[in-house]
Amino acid sequence: MTSQNMPSEENVIDVDQTDSSIATDTVAANDSGANIHVSADNGVDLADIFEPYFRPDANTIVCGTLDDEKVAALAKAGVELVINLQPDDELSFDEASAVEQAGMHYEQLPISGAKELKQLKILAFDNVLRQHHGKKSLCTVGRVIE
Repeated sequence: MTSQNMPSEENVIDVDQTDSSIATDTVAANDSGANIHVSADNGVDLADIFEPYFRPDANTIVCGTLDDEKVAALAKAGVELVINLQPDDELSFDEASAVEQAGMHYEQLPISGAKELKQLKILAFDNVLRQHHGKKSLCTVGRVIE
């Protein structure tokens, strides 16, 4: 290898540093929009109610399992659609009834792990999102997909 093809020290990237800064930037991006979302969510601070909580865009909320209090908060915040990705055996109460009684639409597309991330499920998820274009949507996930 000639010296022309070798990277100079100033062009070398420390992978650990890059991974760390990406994670920090992602957290900062999620946190920095919190005040904007509170006003857009009818004054409801969903970040204080949900753990975990992530907002990939203004119309999408990703959080953990729901209960009656969380369903009420989502309805008050103007969420129109709840997409539940949990299998039935992970549900602790009747989410479908609670969500529908609160005036929101409910869809369940259970995904138990990476082995179930097949094209049909991905297309079904995409179809649900397309049917509710421009509306707020909520995806609930229980355990981390392995």
